[in-house]
Parts: sequence; structure tokens; C-alpha cells
Amino acid sequence: MEIKEDIKNLRQMLQEPRKSVDTWYGRHVMRAGSIFLTRIAIKRGLTPNQVTWASLIAGILSACFFSSGAWLLGVLLINLWYLLDHVDGEVARYTKTSSPSGFFFDTVINYIIEPLIFLGIGCGLSGWSANAWLALAVLGAFGSLLLGLIPMCEDSVIFTLCRKAGKLPRAEPQAPVKPANPSSASRRFFSLWHLSITFPSVILSLTVVYCVSFLIGLPRVTATQLYLTYYAVSVTGVWIAQLFHKIKSRKLDKVTF
Repeated sequence: MEIKEDIKNLRQMLQEPRKSVDTWYGRHVMRAGSIFLTRIAIKRGLTPNQVTWASLIAGILSACFFSSGAWLLGVLLINLWYLLDHVDGEVARYTKTSSPSGFFFDTVINYIIEPLIFLGIGCGLSGWSANAWLALAVLGAFGSLLLGLIPMCEDSVIFTLCRKAGKLPRAEPQAPVKPANPSSASRRFFSLWHLSITFPSVILSLTVVYCVSFLIGLPRVTATQLYLTYYAVSVTGVWIAQLFHKIKSRKLDKVTF
């Protein structure tokens, strides 16, 4: 396909609309390089789904390299997965082929790759033997799934209620902003803690851990062990706290039609 727009115009067309929802890592790092791959993909006539398939392959290979102890290749390929995750959306916007099925495919890929990465790390650390590192990896993989499934289950309940009622829930008026209270600091802490163990923050922090370990001479195996321990413990604490809060707040009981 012939492309008349240059890189600057492509950025304006394809990346500006996403600025408000992009993460810091996505906006400042991935978008910087994704537009060049997007231009190549468009010229080659690749579809968004084909790019998404390529991202799936990169993610699976990343998990495979982690499982074999090739930590550097694992980090590089998980970043490639995230990079291609930007490219497929840019191709879809340029070709005007965005669709619910494409969004579904992209979402499913995330739920496949995220836990797979931690299982790969655990296998690499454990030597494919059942030990504490593999147990932590399973805990981390399970936690990464729960972080996404809890809000999805909440949405599913609301959707079921809407279908039974035959109409959308009534929007509640926005409450006035309250002044800061003593618990606001703990809420900010929890938000940062939550952010640190969600994708794509995990990709950034994992990359930083390997870069820093290289600079200070810390063995990559040790750096990986420390990171996996932090992630597995943190993600478990966060999803349990998230589930407890949703049940205690009884938010779903307040849905009105």
C-alpha cells in the first residue's frame, strides 16, 4: 500500500488520539519506535490481526527464553511483544479496520502472555524442577490473571443485570470532590503498589532491573529471583485487597436502572 504521509504526519494521525490513555512507557518509549514498524507493516499490506499474531509469537518466544535462562533475550522479546502491541492498533487506525473482534483478540493475547512470562521465569530459575521458585512463578502467574479477571467479572455481572433489565444502568450524579483525608496517603501508596505489578509497568521494571544488575555487577539470576519474589508477593496482596474492597464496598449492589 502506498503511504503519502511522512513519519511526523503518521504520528499526528495515529498516536495523538491515544495520548490520553497511553502509559508513560508506551507513550515515550514504545510509540517512539512503533511508528516506523507501522509504516513498514502498512506498506507490506499487513493486517492488524497479522501484527497481533506476530506479537503473540514474540511473547511466547520471550517466555521460552526465560525458561531456558536466556534472560537478556527474554527481556528483549517481551519488549518486542509490547512494541507490536502498539503497532497493530496503529495499523488498524490507519486502515480504518478497528473492530470489536480485533480488540477481543488483542485482549486475549495479553491474558496469555502475562502469566506465561512468569511461568517461564519460574522454569528458568527452578531448572524445570518443583521448588520454591516455580511455586512463586505459579503464584505470580495466577495473580496476574486475577488482576484482570476481577474487574472483568464485575463488568460481566453489570452486563448480566443490564440484559435482564433490558436497559443500561442509570448514571449517578458525580459527588463533590472531598478534601484530603488521613487515608489518602495509604490510597496513593496502594495505587502505586498496584501500578508496579500491572502490565506494562512490569515490562519497564523488569527491563530496568536487568539494566541496573548489569551496571552494578549483580548476577542476572539473583536479580531475577529478587524481582520474582517481589512480584509474586505483591500481586497476591493486591488482588486479595482488590477483591476484599469490591465485596466490602458492595458497589454492585448500588447499580440502578
